Amino acid sequence: MRSAFTYVGMSLFMASMGACAAGTGGPSGGGVGGAGGGTGGNAGTAGTSGSSGSSGSSGSSSGSGGSSSGSGGSSSGSGGSSTGSGGSSGTTGTGGTSTGAGGTTGGTSVTDLIDDMDQEPPTGSIYSRNGRVGAWYTYNDETAGAQQSPEMGASFLPDAGGRNNTSAAHTAGSGFTNWGAGMGFDLNNNGTTKLTWDASAFTGIAFWAKGTAFRVKVLVPATVPSAEGGTCSGATGCGDNHGRAVEAATDWRQVVVPFSALMQEGWGTATAFTANQVIGIQFQTEKSATFDVWIDDIGFY
Repeated sequence: MRSAFTYVGMSLFMASMGACAAGTGGPSGGGVGGAGGGTGGNAGTAGTSGSSGSSGSSGSSSGSGGSSSGSGGSSSGSGGSSTGSGGSSGTTGTGGTSTGAGGTTGGTSVTDLIDDMDQEPPTGSIYSRNGRVGAWYTYNDETAGAQQSPEMGASFLPDAGGRNNTSAAHTAGSGFTNWGAGMGFDLNNNGTTKLTWDASAFTGIAFWAKGTAFRVKVLVPATVPSAEGGTCSGATGCGDNHGRAVEAATDWRQVVVPFSALMQEGWGTATAFTANQVIGIQFQTEKSATFDVWIDDIGFY
Protein backbone atom coordinates (compact mmCIF):
# COMPACT_ATOMS: atom_id res chain seq x y z
CA MET A 1 0.00 0.00 0.00
CA ARG A 2 1.22 3.48 -0.84
CA SER A 3 -0.38 5.26 2.17
CA ALA A 4 -0.21 4.92 5.94
CA PHE A 5 -3.76 4.19 6.89
CA THR A 6 -2.75 1.82 9.62
CA TYR A 7 -1.18 4.73 11.41
CA VAL A 8 -3.69 7.45 10.63
CA GLY A 9 -5.49 7.07 13.91
CA MET A 10 -2.39 6.73 16.15
CA SER A 11 -2.95 9.88 18.14
CA LEU A 12 -6.55 10.30 17.22
CA PHE A 13 -7.80 12.13 20.26
CA MET A 14 -4.79 13.72 21.96
CA ALA A 15 -6.86 16.58 23.27
CA SER A 16 -10.18 17.74 22.00
CA MET A 17 -10.12 19.78 18.86
CA GLY A 18 -7.82 21.87 16.26
CA ALA A 19 -6.45 22.64 11.43
CA CYS A 20 -6.18 21.54 6.15
CA ALA A 21 -4.48 20.77 2.00
CA ALA A 22 -3.01 21.98 -1.69
CA GLY A 23 -2.65 22.18 -5.35
CA THR A 24 0.11 21.61 -7.78
CA GLY A 25 -0.47 24.75 -9.73
CA GLY A 26 2.49 26.31 -7.97
CA PRO A 27 3.12 30.02 -7.65
CA SER A 28 1.24 30.82 -10.82
CA GLY A 29 -1.79 28.78 -9.87
CA GLY A 30 -4.97 30.65 -10.06
CA GLY A 31 -8.63 30.53 -9.80
CA VAL A 32 -8.20 32.66 -6.73
CA GLY A 33 -6.51 35.69 -8.13
CA GLY A 34 -6.84 37.81 -5.07
CA ALA A 35 -3.77 39.87 -5.86
CA GLY A 36 -4.50 40.50 -9.50
CA GLY A 37 -7.35 42.93 -9.03
CA GLY A 38 -5.27 46.04 -8.34
CA THR A 39 -3.59 46.06 -11.69
CA GLY A 40 -6.74 46.82 -13.59
CA GLY A 41 -7.19 49.92 -11.47
CA ASN A 42 -4.18 51.63 -13.05
CA ALA A 43 -5.97 51.37 -16.35
CA GLY A 44 -8.72 53.63 -15.12
CA THR A 45 -6.27 56.37 -14.15
CA ALA A 46 -4.89 56.53 -17.62
CA GLY A 47 -8.43 56.79 -18.98
CA THR A 48 -9.10 60.05 -17.16
CA SER A 49 -6.36 61.73 -19.15
CA GLY A 50 -8.55 61.63 -22.24
CA SER A 51 -9.17 65.20 -23.23
CA SER A 52 -12.81 64.72 -24.02
CA GLY A 53 -14.08 61.59 -22.44
CA SER A 54 -15.63 61.86 -18.97
CA SER A 55 -16.36 58.14 -18.82
CA GLY A 56 -12.68 57.31 -18.34
CA SER A 57 -13.07 57.71 -14.60
CA SER A 58 -15.09 54.49 -14.46
CA GLY A 59 -11.84 52.66 -14.97
CA SER A 60 -11.07 53.04 -11.28
CA SER A 61 -13.54 50.26 -10.50
CA SER A 62 -12.57 48.03 -13.38
CA GLY A 63 -10.14 45.20 -13.28
CA SER A 64 -11.49 43.58 -10.16
CA GLY A 65 -11.21 40.28 -11.95
CA GLY A 66 -7.47 40.70 -12.55
CA SER A 67 -6.89 37.17 -11.35
CA SER A 68 -7.09 35.91 -14.92
CA SER A 69 -6.54 38.60 -17.49
CA GLY A 70 -7.16 41.99 -15.98
CA SER A 71 -9.59 42.55 -18.87
CA GLY A 72 -11.55 45.03 -16.85
CA GLY A 73 -8.66 47.47 -17.06
CA SER A 74 -8.39 47.32 -20.83
CA SER A 75 -11.90 48.64 -21.32
CA SER A 76 -11.57 51.63 -19.00
CA GLY A 77 -10.87 55.10 -20.26
CA SER A 78 -12.81 54.42 -23.46
CA GLY A 79 -14.21 57.91 -23.36
CA GLY A 80 -10.76 59.50 -23.62
CA SER A 81 -9.47 61.29 -26.64
CA SER A 82 -7.77 58.13 -27.82
CA THR A 83 -8.13 54.69 -26.22
CA GLY A 84 -7.32 54.98 -22.53
CA SER A 85 -3.97 53.26 -23.15
CA GLY A 86 -3.33 52.88 -19.42
CA GLY A 87 -5.70 49.91 -19.51
CA SER A 88 -3.01 47.76 -21.08
CA SER A 89 -1.42 47.33 -17.68
CA GLY A 90 -4.39 45.28 -16.60
CA THR A 91 -3.57 42.40 -18.93
CA THR A 92 -1.28 40.54 -16.56
CA GLY A 93 -3.23 40.19 -13.31
CA THR A 94 -0.68 39.53 -10.59
CA GLY A 95 -2.91 36.89 -9.04
CA GLY A 96 -1.58 34.36 -11.54
CA THR A 97 -2.43 32.98 -14.94
CA SER A 98 -5.36 30.92 -16.17
CA THR A 99 -6.31 27.86 -14.11
CA GLY A 100 -3.42 26.32 -12.19
CA ALA A 101 -5.82 24.49 -9.90
CA GLY A 102 -4.39 24.24 -6.44
CA GLY A 103 -1.93 27.02 -7.01
CA THR A 104 -0.65 29.68 -4.66
CA THR A 105 -2.62 32.72 -3.63
CA GLY A 106 -2.81 35.13 -0.78
CA GLY A 107 -6.37 36.35 -1.09
CA THR A 108 -8.77 33.47 -0.40
CA SER A 109 -10.83 33.82 2.77
CA VAL A 110 -11.50 30.68 4.80
CA THR A 111 -15.17 30.64 5.80
CA ASP A 112 -14.97 27.65 8.15
CA LEU A 113 -11.70 27.44 10.09
CA ILE A 114 -10.57 23.91 10.95
CA ASP A 115 -7.49 24.85 12.95
CA ASP A 116 -5.00 27.68 13.43
CA MET A 117 -2.87 25.88 16.04
CA ASP A 118 -3.31 28.80 18.46
CA GLN A 119 -5.53 27.28 21.11
CA GLU A 120 -4.66 28.11 24.72
CA PRO A 121 -3.39 26.04 26.31
CA PRO A 122 -1.83 24.43 23.20
CA THR A 123 -3.44 21.17 22.11
CA GLY A 124 -2.98 18.68 19.32
CA SER A 125 -6.67 18.75 18.44
CA ILE A 126 -8.57 20.63 15.77
CA TYR A 127 -11.28 23.08 16.83
CA SER A 128 -14.51 21.45 17.96
CA ARG A 129 -17.07 23.17 15.77
CA ASN A 130 -19.75 22.34 13.23
CA GLY A 131 -19.73 18.68 14.19
CA ARG A 132 -15.98 18.18 13.72
CA VAL A 133 -13.76 16.38 16.23
CA GLY A 134 -10.25 15.10 15.64
CA ALA A 135 -6.58 15.31 16.50
CA TRP A 136 -3.30 15.83 14.63
CA TYR A 137 -0.98 12.84 14.21
CA THR A 138 2.15 11.79 12.32
CA TYR A 139 2.57 8.60 10.30
CA ASN A 140 5.27 6.89 8.22
CA ASP A 141 6.30 3.67 6.47
CA GLU A 142 8.36 2.43 9.44
CA THR A 143 11.65 2.18 7.57
CA ALA A 144 14.27 0.88 10.01
CA GLY A 145 16.58 3.66 11.21
CA ALA A 146 14.44 6.48 9.77
CA GLN A 147 13.47 9.45 11.93
CA GLN A 148 10.39 11.68 12.21
CA SER A 149 9.44 14.39 14.68
CA PRO A 150 6.99 14.19 16.34
CA GLU A 151 7.36 10.41 16.43
CA MET A 152 4.46 8.36 15.13
CA GLY A 153 2.13 7.61 18.04
CA ALA A 154 3.56 10.36 20.25
CA SER A 155 1.71 13.45 21.43
CA PHE A 156 1.40 16.06 18.69
CA LEU A 157 1.61 19.68 19.81
CA PRO A 158 2.02 22.76 17.57
CA ASP A 159 5.47 24.32 17.23
CA ALA A 160 6.35 28.00 17.60
CA GLY A 161 7.00 29.64 14.25
CA GLY A 162 3.56 30.05 12.70
CA ARG A 163 2.88 32.52 9.92
CA ASN A 164 1.90 35.31 12.33
CA ASN A 165 4.55 34.59 14.95
CA THR A 166 2.18 32.13 16.58
CA SER A 167 2.16 28.33 16.28
CA ALA A 168 1.84 25.84 13.42
CA ALA A 169 1.66 22.12 12.73
CA HIS A 170 5.17 20.89 11.95
CA THR A 171 6.86 17.61 11.08
CA ALA A 172 10.43 16.90 9.97
CA GLY A 173 12.54 13.84 9.30
CA SER A 174 14.31 11.64 6.77
CA GLY A 175 15.14 8.07 5.79
CA PHE A 176 11.72 6.66 4.87
CA THR A 177 12.38 4.65 1.72
CA ASN A 178 9.14 2.73 1.19
CA TRP A 179 6.50 5.38 0.52
CA GLY A 180 7.41 8.22 2.89
CA ALA A 181 5.89 9.95 5.91
CA GLY A 182 3.42 12.68 6.79
CA MET A 183 1.04 14.30 9.25
CA GLY A 184 -2.71 14.84 9.25
CA PHE A 185 -5.97 14.87 11.20
CA ASP A 186 -9.43 13.32 11.13
CA LEU A 187 -12.57 15.43 10.87
CA ASN A 188 -14.98 13.19 12.79
CA ASN A 189 -13.19 10.85 15.17
CA ASN A 190 -14.41 10.64 18.76
CA GLY A 191 -11.52 8.43 19.83
CA THR A 192 -13.49 5.25 19.35
CA THR A 193 -15.08 5.46 15.92
CA LYS A 194 -13.77 7.14 12.80
CA LEU A 195 -16.63 8.68 10.80
CA THR A 196 -16.98 11.08 7.88
CA TRP A 197 -17.79 14.80 7.72
CA ASP A 198 -19.90 16.52 5.04
CA ALA A 199 -17.84 19.20 3.23
CA SER A 200 -20.09 19.43 0.17
CA ALA A 201 -21.20 22.97 1.08
CA PHE A 202 -17.68 24.25 0.34
CA THR A 203 -15.57 24.74 -2.78
CA GLY A 204 -12.35 23.36 -1.33
CA ILE A 205 -9.67 23.80 1.31
CA ALA A 206 -7.14 26.58 1.89
CA PHE A 207 -4.14 26.71 4.18
CA TRP A 208 -0.74 28.34 4.65
CA ALA A 209 2.40 26.30 4.19
CA LYS A 210 6.18 26.49 3.96
CA GLY A 211 9.08 24.07 3.82
CA THR A 212 9.79 21.08 1.61
CA ALA A 213 7.45 19.70 -1.04
CA PHE A 214 4.53 17.44 -0.10
CA ARG A 215 1.21 16.13 -1.36
CA VAL A 216 -1.99 17.26 0.34
CA LYS A 217 -4.61 14.49 0.42
CA VAL A 218 -8.32 14.61 1.23
CA LEU A 219 -9.40 11.15 2.36
CA VAL A 220 -12.76 9.67 1.39
CA PRO A 221 -14.10 6.17 2.32
CA ALA A 222 -13.57 4.55 -1.08
CA THR A 223 -9.77 4.99 -0.82
CA VAL A 224 -9.40 4.18 2.90
CA PRO A 225 -9.22 0.61 4.27
CA SER A 226 -12.28 -0.58 6.15
CA ALA A 227 -10.19 -0.97 9.32
CA GLU A 228 -9.50 2.77 9.21
CA GLY A 229 -13.08 3.94 8.71
CA GLY A 230 -13.26 3.51 4.93
CA THR A 231 -14.86 1.06 2.54
CA CYS A 232 -11.82 -0.04 0.51
CA SER A 233 -11.07 -3.76 0.80
CA GLY A 234 -8.50 -4.37 -1.93
CA ALA A 235 -5.18 -5.90 -0.92
CA THR A 236 -3.14 -3.37 -2.91
CA GLY A 237 -5.58 -0.76 -4.23
CA CYS A 238 -6.29 1.16 -1.03
CA GLY A 239 -4.48 4.40 -0.23
CA ASP A 240 -4.58 6.07 -3.65
CA ASN A 241 -6.20 9.15 -2.15
CA HIS A 242 -7.37 12.26 -3.96
CA GLY A 243 -4.87 15.07 -3.65
CA ARG A 244 -2.56 17.67 -5.20
CA ALA A 245 1.18 18.26 -5.02
CA VAL A 246 2.51 21.38 -3.30
CA GLU A 247 5.91 22.76 -4.20
CA ALA A 248 8.61 23.67 -1.70
CA ALA A 249 8.73 27.26 -0.41
CA THR A 250 11.01 29.05 2.04
CA ASP A 251 8.38 31.60 3.08
CA TRP A 252 4.78 31.23 4.19
CA ARG A 253 2.27 31.30 1.33
CA GLN A 254 -1.38 30.42 1.07
CA VAL A 255 -2.29 27.29 -0.89
CA VAL A 256 -5.81 26.92 -2.25
CA VAL A 257 -7.13 23.55 -3.43
CA PRO A 258 -10.58 23.30 -5.04
CA PHE A 259 -12.21 19.92 -4.59
CA SER A 260 -12.59 19.82 -8.36
CA ALA A 261 -8.79 19.82 -8.72
CA LEU A 262 -8.17 16.78 -6.52
CA MET A 263 -6.89 13.72 -8.37
CA GLN A 264 -5.74 10.21 -7.55
CA GLU A 265 -2.21 9.21 -8.49
CA GLY A 266 -3.48 6.33 -10.61
CA TRP A 267 -1.90 3.25 -9.00
CA GLY A 268 -4.84 2.18 -6.82
CA THR A 269 -8.56 1.63 -6.97
CA ALA A 270 -10.12 4.36 -9.13
CA THR A 271 -13.03 6.15 -7.50
CA ALA A 272 -14.85 9.48 -7.58
CA PHE A 273 -14.19 12.12 -4.95
CA THR A 274 -17.13 12.49 -2.53
CA ALA A 275 -17.05 15.86 -0.77
CA ASN A 276 -20.01 14.87 1.40
CA GLN A 277 -17.96 12.05 2.98
CA VAL A 278 -14.54 13.30 4.07
CA ILE A 279 -12.62 11.28 6.64
CA GLY A 280 -9.61 13.54 7.07
CA ILE A 281 -6.77 15.53 5.53
CA GLN A 282 -3.09 14.55 5.27
CA PHE A 283 0.18 16.15 4.18
CA GLN A 284 2.53 13.45 2.87
CA THR A 285 6.15 13.59 1.70
CA GLU A 286 7.80 11.54 -1.02
CA LYS A 287 9.84 8.48 -0.14
CA SER A 288 13.56 8.98 0.56
CA ALA A 289 13.02 12.69 1.13
CA THR A 290 14.53 14.83 3.85
CA PHE A 291 11.45 16.79 4.83
CA ASP A 292 10.49 19.80 6.93
CA VAL A 293 6.82 20.74 6.48
CA TRP A 294 4.85 23.52 8.22
CA ILE A 295 1.06 24.03 8.03
CA ASP A 296 -1.03 26.87 9.52
CA ASP A 297 -4.53 28.39 9.33
CA ILE A 298 -6.34 25.60 7.51
CA GLY A 299 -10.04 25.64 6.68
CA PHE A 300 -12.78 25.31 4.09
CA TYR A 301 -13.76 28.05 1.65
